[in-house]
Amino acid sequence: MLSASIPGNPSDDPTKVPAPYKVFTREELEGTLHTQFMLMNTHKSGDFYAEYGAVPISDLLDSAGMLSSATGITVFAPDGWSQYHPLDPDPDPLFYHVYGTYPAADYYYPEQADALNPDGWCDYSAPSNKGRNHGDPIDIQNGLKMILAIARDGDYLQSGVLNDDNKLDGEGPFRVVPPQKSPGPPDKSTKADDPSNPDKWVWPFDEDADHNAGFANRSATMIRIEPLPEGTTDIDTLEAGWNFIAMIG
Repeated sequence: MLSASIPGNPSDDPTKVPAPYKVFTREELEGTLHTQFMLMNTHKSGDFYAEYGAVPISDLLDSAGMLSSATGITVFAPDGWSQYHPLDPDPDPLFYHVYGTYPAADYYYPEQADALNPDGWCDYSAPSNKGRNHGDPIDIQNGLKMILAIARDGDYLQSGVLNDDNKLDGEGPFRVVPPQKSPGPPDKSTKADDPSNPDKWVWPFDEDADHNAGFANRSATMIRIEPLPEGTTDIDTLEAGWNFIAMIG
């Protein structure tokens, strides 16, 4: 008997129908942008402050007509990397929620930072840093939210590509970005020399710090609402993702 399943995909079930979906263009999303200045705290690639032009993920889901049975979302990048987020706040520090706001944060930039950290462990070059001082509260209209970022400091996000090492470069055209659940300073990269030495660095690497950037899907192309309706299946995320990026450019 011939099978109608996708070759090489044992989880494919030809009896299921495609789940309902909605495709948003960048032009549609630009109509209701939310501006959000925030810290992106990484483990090893370098922390930075940036101002994102974005749409709150909660607004996006409401517009898509999400079912009341939904409990969370899974965000996919075209290289296969995915990240789950619950809809509502969760006590697990690694679960960043979709609905509701995040704690307000302060701006971290002490005068001694440059002298004690000459390798520039945190990038303060974005124009949105201008006029900010250490300890200033970061005031965000309507509060910090999980966002679908479209632009960074006034420019469209650079579209992602696979480099020669088969790793993703770039963060656009869209990036799902959660703020820190536990706001804190930009700690040292694990690539630094003796990164956890408190006598050497203003803010040494802290394994327990909120490294929110690691949970921010770069080049996000698909958001799957969980769980899928019974009897439905979703798109092949690895086959479709790069096509969406190519269409946007």
